[in-house]
Amino acid sequence: MKKFALILISILFANCNVVQEKANKKTAYIHFEYKTLLNDTNSITSKINLINKVIENKKIQRNSGEPLYYSKSLRNEKYDIITEQFDSWYQEPPYKRAKIHIYNDEYYVDSLVYNTINDTIEPIGFDLVAMSEFNIQNNQYIAFLSLNSYKGTDTSPEFLLIIFEIFHNKSTPIFAGFQASTNFDCISDFNNDNILDIAFWRINNSINKNKICFYTLKCDKFVIQKNIYISVVEHSPYNYMIDIENSSWFFDFVEQYPNKLIYK
Repeated sequence: MKKFALILISILFANCNVVQEKANKKTAYIHFEYKTLLNDTNSITSKINLINKVIENKKIQRNSGEPLYYSKSLRNEKYDIITEQFDSWYQEPPYKRAKIHIYNDEYYVDSLVYNTINDTIEPIGFDLVAMSEFNIQNNQYIAFLSLNSYKGTDTSPEFLLIIFEIFHNKSTPIFAGFQASTNFDCISDFNNDNILDIAFWRINNSINKNKICFYTLKCDKFVIQKNIYISVVEHSPYNYMIDIENSSWFFDFVEQYPNKLIYK
């Protein structure tokens, strides 16, 4: 009986130690930047070139007495690019919708995002921030980044990312979606397999607000890889951290960034 009591006490003591260790264990975090997701400094992210553009602004008034709205055209001669965008706040049906011209191809921004155009729905508020060009494995791409005035909030704006593949003066749209990155750092070859990837974050998505998904290019379409993702937590306004324990990425953040870890 005495031996049994000693064994029971030992078990209880051991369990207390496990509970205490769990209580003392701290979780590792690291401040989030898209570049933190890279383990190769020669990634295509560092080779993305911004494309120069010429801006033309026009005031448009359909009929006398109606409010003015503004049209902005951005032009680039290298790829024969023209974008047409409109100040949608003052529009009434029939709406003017933003377009992208590349070589002899023409695309409505709404149809790139939604695969269709509904004339009764207000157009996407397309306000181009930047255009870029880059190559990977001899494949050429052009990307557009636009602030969408109808998506996001003042504290968490969303940017529309549109990517085209260019081949023999022809363009093929391969991606269009709203996401959180304010530049092109979300585009790279994150796993170093010579295939284009996107770290895709819908910051205003109520379901996946704290999850950055990984998409990779397959047969001219980006496909989500559900077993690869980054979990983020908001540390303070505009400041997010990677929850390392609850993320599944291509390398160990603890080993990659031992001097940048924050324990909580």
